[in-house]
Amino acid sequence: MIKLAKKIVIAILHKTIRATTSTSMAGLNASFNTPTQDYWRRIKNFGGEKEQLNIFIDNLKKGDVVWDVGAFIGLFTVFSAKSVGPEGKVYAFEPEKNTALKLNMNCKLNKLNNVKIVNYALSNTNEVGKLYPANEGQNAIHSLQPHTALKDTGVEINLKQGDTLVTENIIEPPNVIKLDVEGAELQSLQGMSEILKNPECRFLFLELHHRDLSRFDATEEEVISILKDSGFNIAKEMKRGTESHLFCLKNDLKI
Repeated sequence: MIKLAKKIVIAILHKTIRATTSTSMAGLNASFNTPTQDYWRRIKNFGGEKEQLNIFIDNLKKGDVVWDVGAFIGLFTVFSAKSVGPEGKVYAFEPEKNTALKLNMNCKLNKLNNVKIVNYALSNTNEVGKLYPANEGQNAIHSLQPHTALKDTGVEINLKQGDTLVTENIIEPPNVIKLDVEGAELQSLQGMSEILKNPECRFLFLELHHRDLSRFDATEEEVISILKDSGFNIAKEMKRGTESHLFCLKNDLKI
């Protein structure tokens, strides 16, 4: 009986410890809900983007407005919100309903008052579209185009141009953008062309999904072209499998 009781206590403690996981980055401390082993691993290894996140945070300023496009459960959102401080703002774009709930829980866990979750998916049109959520066991790969790792049935979501969100005073224009949209990079950038040209928008971290671009009838050359036409220089590029992480800056700024 005593052994059984000890096992139950250990199991409860283990579950409690794993229920939330604390971590730190660039001198900032944060906690995240980690109800499963997969989420725990993702937080512990920063989604495989520890160096990228560190570079991103190091290039933020107090008072910045940040757009985290493709926020997922909020690694970039939470650390960005802590970095820009209460005078700054983070708009976390996450159109998938269940993921947005997890994102909101992590923002509440960290008592963040400078984050607004945006349920639109950025595109070059303002219309109703479909989002295909990831299959069970897959995370952070929801897409506007179907493929084998996603559910066959899409869910209706609202597509919105970033420029429209600003001109209609729905949200503030960004100083900094993180864009991770599973192949829809070109359409997202096209929809915020005026934002990108604004001198106040100085820093863009873009995850370029080479393999998925063709699903959106887009090419890497088109993506790079719109960045350069908007005044961005690629200050640093990092490779990861079939993806490239591009750190883009204006005015000859350097990482």
